[in-house]
Amino acid sequence: MTGDGYHKGMRRLLAALAITGLAMAADNSVHELIDAVRTGLAHSESDSRVAHNIHKLKLAEALDEHVIEELESLGAGPKTLEEMDRLRDESAAEKHADIAGEFPAPEKPSPADQHSILLAAARYALTYTDSMPDFLCEQTVRRYERFNRDTSWNLKDILTLKLSYLDHQENYKLMTVNGRATFRGYESMGGALSKGEFASLLLSVFDRQSATHFWWDHWTTLRKRPAHVYSFKIEKANSHYHLTAMSDGGEMVSTLVGEQGFVYIDRDSGRVLRIVDDAIIDPGFPVTQASRILDYDFTDIAGTSFLLPLHADIRMATERIHTRNRVAFSGYRKFVGESTITFK
Repeated sequence: MTGDGYHKGMRRLLAALAITGLAMAADNSVHELIDAVRTGLAHSESDSRVAHNIHKLKLAEALDEHVIEELESLGAGPKTLEEMDRLRDESAAEKHADIAGEFPAPEKPSPADQHSILLAAARYALTYTDSMPDFLCEQTVRRYERFNRDTSWNLKDILTLKLSYLDHQENYKLMTVNGRATFRGYESMGGALSKGEFASLLLSVFDRQSATHFWWDHWTTLRKRPAHVYSFKIEKANSHYHLTAMSDGGEMVSTLVGEQGFVYIDRDSGRVLRIVDDAIIDPGFPVTQASRILDYDFTDIAGTSFLLPLHADIRMATERIHTRNRVAFSGYRKFVGESTITFK
C-alpha cells in the first residue's frame, strides 16, 4: 500500500471508529449527527456508507429541516437524506436543538429588504400559472403507510403517471402500477392520491384573500442555493384548504382548515423554491395531521428555463394510520400540437 493509500485508509478507519463510538452512547445530539455526515463527506465515503453510519444514531434532540437542507447542499446523497428523514420523524417529540454557528449565514435583511423580497416573490407567485408553458412530464408516486404503533414506513405501491399541462389545465393518466402497465384510472386506485398541488398551493399562500401573515425566519442553503425562509400562517376563516376524509360511519366528510409553515425564496432569482405547509385542524375531524412539502426547481424546456415542480412529500394521519406520498416529477418536455396522448 502506498503512503497516500495508507493514510487515507487510516483516516477512514478513525472516522468509522468515531461514529461507532457515538452510536454506543445512549442518545446523540444533532451536533454529533452533523459531524458524522460532514466526516463521511470529507473522507469521500459513499452515500451508502454515510447512511449506514448515521443509521446507528439515536437522537436526543429534534432534527429539523434546516439541518437536512444544509447537509444536502454539502453533498449528502439520497440514502443519507432518507436516514435523516427517518431520524427527523423519530426525534420530533424531543427538545429543539440549538445549531447556532453550525452553518454560517449572511446578516439578517433589514425590515425594508424583507418586505421587498416577499413582495417580489408574491408578484411572481400570483402570475405563476400564466408563466408556465404547455408541457408533458412523468410523475412517480410512491405511496407509504404505517400504523400508529409502527416506527417505519411500509411501501404500499408505486404509481407512474403521464402528466400533461395544456392551457392551464392538468390531466393525469395512470401508466403503470408497481412497474406493470395498467388501464385503470388514477382515481380508481383509492387511498391517498396526489394531484394538482404544485400551482394551487403556491397561489393560496400568496393570495390576497388568504390574508397570510409572514415573518422572516432564517437563512438556509437549499440544493446549494442561498435562500430566505419566511414563516407564514393563514387563519381558517381566510383559508382555501379543505380536507376530505371518511368518518367512522363510512360517510365522506369535509372541513376547512387553517395553515402554517415556511416559504423558501431563492436569494438570487427571488422565486419560491419550497413551501412547507401544515394544516391547523379542529379537534374531532377524522384526519388529525396533514402536511405538504413542495419543491420547485429551474428546468429547461425547449431551450427556456422555467420554475417547475421537482418533488413533493404529502402526509396525512388519523388516529389509526399514517399515509405518505412521495412524488417526483421528471422528463419535462414541451407539449406541441403533434403530441398525442389519450386520457380515459
